Amino acid sequence: MVYVGDERALHLKFASHGGPMSPMKAASPDNSVTGLQNARPLPRIPLADKAVGADDGAIATTRCKDGSGADHFTLALKVTRGEFDAERRVAIERFMRAYMPATVKTLHCQEKRPSR
Repeated sequence: MVYVGDERALHLKFASHGGPMSPMKAASPDNSVTGLQNARPLPRIPLADKAVGADDGAIATTRCKDGSGADHFTLALKVTRGEFDAERRVAIERFMRAYMPATVKTLHCQEKRPSR
């Protein structure tokens, strides 16, 4: 979590898990864990199989065998501070386009993935 003063501004969730997941389903506003507002698919996130971006965050998932038995990795970003506007949505998308591939590279996934 990232705080600005005493207020939480940004929350990142990292999850290794078995089997694929649906970022759109996880982004549903009624999902208490990762629910997002106005989620839409994000095309062409490097090293991600599927991704969604929203007014208040993003979720990306990919295949990744990490040696622990998990075969997928998911990154969720939730922004909890600031105005909901087009600039914020673009900033969230840019962040995910940079952060997801950088994070996946640090995981040393045993299954090689083509870059998109």
